[in-house]
Amino acid sequence: MTELRALWQRFAALPNEHPAKTLLIVFCIASLCAALVSFTAVQLRPLQEQHRAAEREQRMSAMLSELPGMSELLQASGADGLESLMIDLDSGAAVDPASAIDFDWRQAIAEADQGQQCRPLERERDLVGIGCRPALGRVMLLRQGRQLELLVLPIYGRGYQSTLHALLVLQADLNTIAALQVHEQGETPGLGARIVEPAFQARFADRQLRNAAGEWRFAVRKQVENPAFEVDAIAGATRSSVTLGRMIEFWMGPDGYGPLLERLAKENEA
Repeated sequence: MTELRALWQRFAALPNEHPAKTLLIVFCIASLCAALVSFTAVQLRPLQEQHRAAEREQRMSAMLSELPGMSELLQASGADGLESLMIDLDSGAAVDPASAIDFDWRQAIAEADQGQQCRPLERERDLVGIGCRPALGRVMLLRQGRQLELLVLPIYGRGYQSTLHALLVLQADLNTIAALQVHEQGETPGLGARIVEPAFQARFADRQLRNAAGEWRFAVRKQVENPAFEVDAIAGATRSSVTLGRMIEFWMGPDGYGPLLERLAKENEA
């Protein structure tokens, strides 16, 4: 102890401009600042998580408000608002929002080889060229009491020149399209980019996905043969148009929201 006191006294006696004294002071200040930053980050984390969740809800609500006929659908349903739900795509079950608040499906895809947040897809099952599918997904439900009225599903897939992102809204029977909105794309201007036109997106409304036997019938094609199940593709933008049909088929299947749809169908029957 005496030696430490003597060492400190010798150090304190050094001129303020001495390099050793300057370095120690800088080190102490840096350590204090680092500790304060770490403490602040830990204390603010819950607030940051709340803000991120609120931002996600705002973005989703903004996109929903732009869906063709969405305001009319909300009014007709008589429901008050949308319920946001994070689900495990493999099981279709809801997960604890707190445990998934930092989940970002774009990051999960980018880091597919570094963890289990994105499940690789076999080539023959990958209808939309995404390579892997995130473990979790965020959906929105509109209920009137306990009865499901509308289901909003984010979908995406590889188009002609870009990855397409859209919101698909299903009616209560989970087999009828209520609306579709493409909200992100980078297709050829004047051609594939026309998939964002309201007139084209309106063609999806009221189309059925499966027939009475449960067989998949929905498609986007150049020549419509069955208007109840098919959408007319945009001339000169067939590939971009058809991709939307494949996106819907993939995401409604077992590798997408299929398990969730099965759970919701059982709830509707109960």
